[in-house]
Amino acid sequence: MSDLISVIVPIYNTGQYLRKCIDSILNQDYPNFEIILVDDGSKDETTIKLCDSYASRHPNIVLTRKENGGSSSARNAGIKVAKGEYICFIDSDDYIETDMLSDLYRFIKKYHTRIVFFELEYDNYKGFNRPGSIPNEGVYDKLKILHYFLLGYWHSACTAMYNRKVFEHHLFPTGEANEDYIFKFNLICDEEKIAICRKNYYHYVLRNGSNTQSNCNPNNLDWLKHTKFVLRAIQSSSIYHSLQGEARYQYLISNIILCNKALLSMSKGFYDSSNTVYEIASKNLKACKKWIIKNPFLRFRYRLMAYIIMFSPSLYRRTILLLLSIKNKRHNCGK
Repeated sequence: MSDLISVIVPIYNTGQYLRKCIDSILNQDYPNFEIILVDDGSKDETTIKLCDSYASRHPNIVLTRKENGGSSSARNAGIKVAKGEYICFIDSDDYIETDMLSDLYRFIKKYHTRIVFFELEYDNYKGFNRPGSIPNEGVYDKLKILHYFLLGYWHSACTAMYNRKVFEHHLFPTGEANEDYIFKFNLICDEEKIAICRKNYYHYVLRNGSNTQSNCNPNNLDWLKHTKFVLRAIQSSSIYHSLQGEARYQYLISNIILCNKALLSMSKGFYDSSNTVYEIASKNLKACKKWIIKNPFLRFRYRLMAYIIMFSPSLYRRTILLLLSIKNKRHNCGK
């Protein structure tokens, strides 16, 4: 019999999307899996009733409830009750392809690794424009994996299947934003090899109220803290020293994107907290002007964004608002 796979779903007030998420897991062609629903203190009646309904009707669904503590806390709670030899995470507003579990299990067995990474696909969103392309299917050492990771690949904890043993030494940091990034970095550093699958099994749904869509706030600064931590770790390591360019790239990108997010939020009236983020991120960019010029991975588009953001934020904001206005007009005309 195939090994049991535990699929952990942290849930908080996502009743509108939850049915599609759970059904996509139940429809897997892999024969031996359990679903761990972790209700992280939901207040939404639809979410609560759906969790109860699915758990009562499906013997392979385990429902656990806890006080609200965030996605990391919910995932850690799911890990504690999971019985599977392998573990996957799916956010409750996303959904997956029917062959995800069977294919990933086959990859792990084929390449004799504890982890397999794969890509996700954005629904109604282009995602981040990263340099290079994902490597071919196969198994890679951690230096090669870190090279791609630092360029923006596999940051989400949901883009992997894990042997449960990795969680004996790695859990998700709680009370922080952007926790997946630091979790994945520490995990990669402890693995000698990781398998890569090229197929997109996971559908990331962009929704109103999600972190991607929300206005800028001080919690976003955790991303800068984590990319700075990783940069220092790379710089001080004799093993990873050759990856300084990639680590600097990730640090620059985090500051550029947060400046962009802060300026857009300020234009919508969310000034105080957004201004704090902008001041910190733009100061970081000014201190890294040489990296902006010389970094081999930073595309011209982002170099230009960085300089306009630093030295003419009002011009940048007006330009972005104009482009958004043009985009909305085109969208409305196309209806």
